[in-house]
Amino acid sequence: MSVDKNGKNILVIVADDQEYLREAVSFEFEMLDAKVMTAEDGKEASKLFEEHADEVDIVVSDIRMPICDGVDFLRATRRDRPLFPPFVFMSGFADLALWDALDQGADAYISKPIDVDHFHDVVKSLLQPMKQRWRRKLETRCEKKLTCNVRGPTSESAFELGRAGFFIAQSAIDSAGPLRVNNTLEFDLVMPDHPLKRLSGSGRIAWTRSKSPDGLINGIGVEFLYLHEDSHSPTVKYITENQISKVIPRGEIRTR
Repeated sequence: MSVDKNGKNILVIVADDQEYLREAVSFEFEMLDAKVMTAEDGKEASKLFEEHADEVDIVVSDIRMPICDGVDFLRATRRDRPLFPPFVFMSGFADLALWDALDQGADAYISKPIDVDHFHDVVKSLLQPMKQRWRRKLETRCEKKLTCNVRGPTSESAFELGRAGFFIAQSAIDSAGPLRVNNTLEFDLVMPDHPLKRLSGSGRIAWTRSKSPDGLINGIGVEFLYLHEDSHSPTVKYITENQISKVIPRGEIRTR
């Protein structure tokens, strides 16, 4: 099965300092009829991206690399292009907290060794235009339900929208019960102080945080799976117009 863009093969950058991993990931893309450019460090990858920025459809990068690591490569990519192309991190180490990776603009974080089926699912999902995402209702009932009224002077720190999900502070969560990573969640958020006013749909809990050594507000990060028809168009429009680079925001640092 191939993935294409308007009838043309997609263009991919794969960056990893280990040759066998570059070749393995490149092979998976080539099996999808993609054209692949490879780099062995972030500096080389950044140069490739600068030269082909208007053509690149997706980037896959290791985090630990010499000269310039994956985080610096991501920052360079997002500096001028906050929304596109999708950027996937892969790592065999706990190099970066998931909430930091998504907050800095990485669209996905895949652990090594790579599960090929999961890898293909992630790539195909990310290659969908934003307007086409989050339109299909879940076939199974969500495990949790989250209904919140986010208002008042702390509303800015209690909720933050990303371009593929949102952060909500623990203090704003009423009675969803224990929330765990990968729980599916039906949400209905009323936000009088936010331009969107309301956000409803279904999602997956990407991460939870009850304690942070960095002093970040406790809360959860939710990945969109489905947006209600009344929320879909306004949300996509807001994300696009505001050029939101954070995929799922990590939340703010507590004020003392």
